[in-house]
Parts: sequence; structure tokens; C-alpha cells
Amino acid sequence: GNHHQSYVSDRMNPDWQRRFTSDRRLDYKKTIDSESFRKNREQHHFTVRKTNRHDQLAKRRQVQILDNFPNPTPEIHELADLVLDLQSVIPSVQLKAAKELRERVSTEKNPPIDQLININLLPTLVRILSGDSMGDLQTEVTWILTNLASGTSYHTRALIAVGVVPVILSQLNSTHLEVASQSAWCLGNLAGDGVSTRDTLLSQGALHLLLSRLVILQYYLPFVKNATWALSNLLRGKPSPPLSATRDALPLLRDLLKVEDESVRIDALWALAHLTENELILDEFLSSQAAREILEILRRAKRVEVLIPALRNLGNVINGTDEQADSILNYGFLPLLADLISHKKTMIKIEACFTLSNVAAGTPRHREMIFECPGLISRLIQTTFSGGAQARKEVSHALLNLTASGVDKHVLSLVESGLVPALVKMLGRSDDTIVAIALQTLQATLESGARRSVCSTDVNTFADLFEREGGLELLEELQQHSNTAIYERAVYLIEEFFAGEDVDENVDQTNLGSSARFRRVGGGPFMF
Repeated sequence: GNHHQSYVSDRMNPDWQRRFTSDRRLDYKKTIDSESFRKNREQHHFTVRKTNRHDQLAKRRQVQILDNFPNPTPEIHELADLVLDLQSVIPSVQLKAAKELRERVSTEKNPPIDQLININLLPTLVRILSGDSMGDLQTEVTWILTNLASGTSYHTRALIAVGVVPVILSQLNSTHLEVASQSAWCLGNLAGDGVSTRDTLLSQGALHLLLSRLVILQYYLPFVKNATWALSNLLRGKPSPPLSATRDALPLLRDLLKVEDESVRIDALWALAHLTENELILDEFLSSQAAREILEILRRAKRVEVLIPALRNLGNVINGTDEQADSILNYGFLPLLADLISHKKTMIKIEACFTLSNVAAGTPRHREMIFECPGLISRLIQTTFSGGAQARKEVSHALLNLTASGVDKHVLSLVESGLVPALVKMLGRSDDTIVAIALQTLQATLESGARRSVCSTDVNTFADLFEREGGLELLEELQQHSNTAIYERAVYLIEEFFAGEDVDENVDQTNLGSSARFRRVGGGPFMF
């Protein structure tokens, strides 16, 4: 068959799923086989699914809209003259040049970052910040550096090469609050460049310096805003930084969740979401009461920007041990999830369905709790009709995880809530991943129906219902599917449950047993 994109990793049983290849396999969480991972999950062939993230911006530029800007694309000689003025011994000349350079790099479109780096502005900026010049000049220079650091990795490397990092770190201690605040912003842009820059900053003590300054300057909101965002960038990225370097951020981040300013709370939530991707911190996270605080935030929050990182944190806990997942589920997480599954914003639907599918990959008790939660199953099934393509994909994972355990009363509850028409709808989709997962879910459903028929009338009522909903015609069409895995399972299901006459005799049925549940961690659902 053809190669089709899928979430299914090659560690999965049964074998037929290996025919799906994944562009994302390189993204899988590195600790998938770690001893700390839940042993019972390994026994049940659980697979950990890692996905890309809907996330905050990695870099932020401080933009100024100027009405009468002298020349939107400055000539190189104009810039060179400004750099010369910046080296002047006359403070007023220096300050005027710094202001004009700051305005140049703060334009909304095409700031001249390359030109300024090429005419060797950086050593002058570093020299000014290293000296004891006045606060106004240092504020301007730090602002220039902040916007230079908002550029590409090439620009960031140029900044690091001239020694910007130690200078910016020392400016966090500036007695001028504006300079300290601007330095935190610059640090956030540097850290947002990627893992190697992040690790350079961590090795030079950036995180602990930020934490201590946050405690001292907690009364100055501009600093708190910039420093919280910088913290979230110091904690983000794969592989996660070592906990020895980052765990001290937890108590302060928990306190920042209570700050009045919403942008601070959002960045603190993202910082914690990055931190809790490392399952080794989850016990500390839970005992710090941060999770309880986030559950409360989730109850009250209206804005998507708050809901996504709040949900991401709790989803990370669900992916921990059974006991850790219990601590969230026992505090009323599932009713909140039920509300979020029918949220009007698709991104929230996707995140909520993703998280629910991971709850469903947990213990039998966790699945029982899903079925006991009023309205949750019907809302989940409704999303196969009303959600977007990505939400439907997440629902398909959740439904598979709920049927694959083979608990007949659960399958009956799903069927009574509209599972069969939902499966027919999914089988008619063009997305191969959804079709493949729907076939597995259908198989588990029909197997449950067969077990029920033995106890009653010998008629598989689920198979009958599937046929009445027009599902059999779709199955017959899938026998012609270009993907081997899909057509083999379609043939098997027709033969096994519909006494099929017109099936391909050459299909090897040894690998078409019931499916295993699987769980995915390391951020939220994949966004196309």
C-alpha cells in the first residue's frame, strides 16, 4: 500500500500498523522506555504519542509606529554615521544616536538588523552596557539589543559571539528599573532562539538570576511581565533542560499564577506546561498545589490563551503515573473536560479530546470515570459530526481507547450514545488515519456485539445497526483502498461479521486481532 501519515509508532502491536509511516517519528519522546514510565502501560503495548504544540511566540519585538519617520529604508552611510555618534564622548550626542538607532530597529517592517550587525554596531553596544553610562542611554541600548535578538538564529549567534549574554545578565541587576526590565525582555528573545542558546543561558545562571530578581522586583509589573515570559522560554524546547537547572522555578511560577495581570498568568502557565513535560517533576508539581490552582483557573477562564496552557499542564499530569492522574481526576477534571470538548473554539476542542484520549488510555477505573461523567460520551461522539478535521482525529483516538479494552457495558453505552453512525461518518472520511482507527474501533464494537449475541438471540445487533446506517457499503468500498492495512482490515471485518461472499481470499488475518490502547505525551495535539 501507499505511505500515509499516521500517529501510530512502529512500537505498536499489532503489526499491520507498521505500514503507516510517520513524518513525526523523530519527534517521539526520548524517555519512552524509561523505568519511571508506568510498567502496566508497557505490558499493554501502550505507546506514547508526542506531538507538536500550539504555543506562545518564541520571540517578541518591541515595535514603534512613527508618523513622520525620516527614511523607512536607511542608507548604509546613515546608519554608519549613527554608529560613529554612538561612540562619541559627548553624552547628549550618544543618547540622540542611540534613540535614532532604537527607532530604526523598532520599525514594524524590515528593521535593518543585518546592516547594523555588518557595520559592527554590536561591540559598541556591549561596551556601553559594560561601562557606567547613564540609565537613559542604557535603556536605549538594551532596547536595541532586544530587537536585534528578535531576528534569526544567525543574528542571535552574532550577539552571543560579541559577549552580549554576560552583559545582559549583569543588567538584570541594574538599579534602573527600565534597564532591568528591558534586559529581561532581551533575555527572553535570546532564550526563544532555540535549545542551544537556551542551554548557554542556563549554564551562565540566567534562570536563577531571573528568579531572584523576580522576588525583589515583584512590585514592578513591566519587569514581572518580561521576566515571566523569559522564564517560559528558558524552560521550553526539546530535549527539556535538566531538572537540576529548572526545578527551583516551580514555587515562584505557582505564585505568579495568582498575579492580577492576565499576560503574566498566561506566561506562567506556559512556563509550567514546559516544566511539567518532564514527568520527574510531577510529584513536586502536585504537592506544590499548582495543579489545584490551575484546575481553578480552568473553571473560571474564558479566553483561549488561558485555556490552552492550563489544559496542557493538566494533560501532562494525566500522562504521569496512575496515582498522579488520579490526583487530577479526583478533583473534578472530567466535568471541565466535558465542557471544553464542546467549546466553540476548535483549538480547545482538539486539546480537550487529545487529553481525554490519554485519560482513556489509563486504568480501568479511569475509563469507568469517563463513562460516569454526565454528558461526556455524548459530547465526544457529537464532535465527530461538528468538530474540524483535527478534532475528529483526536476523537477517533479517544473512541478507540474506550472500546479497545473490550468492556461490553462500555461499548453498549457508546453505541447508545451514537457510536455506530459516528463510525460510519469516520469511515467515509478521506483521512487515512481516521479511517484506520475507525476500523479498529468498529472491530472492537462488533466483537462486543458478537459476545452479546451469544448471550441472547444469536443476532449481532451492533452489526445490524452498522449495516442499517449504510456502513457495509463503505466497508465494501474500502476493500479497494490503496493502503494495504486499511483494505486488509475491511476484508477481515466483512468476512468475520457480515458472512461476506465477495472478499479477497489472499488477506493474511493473523495480525488483525484486537487493538491496544495507546497514550501520547509531550505537549498537545499535532496542529497541521
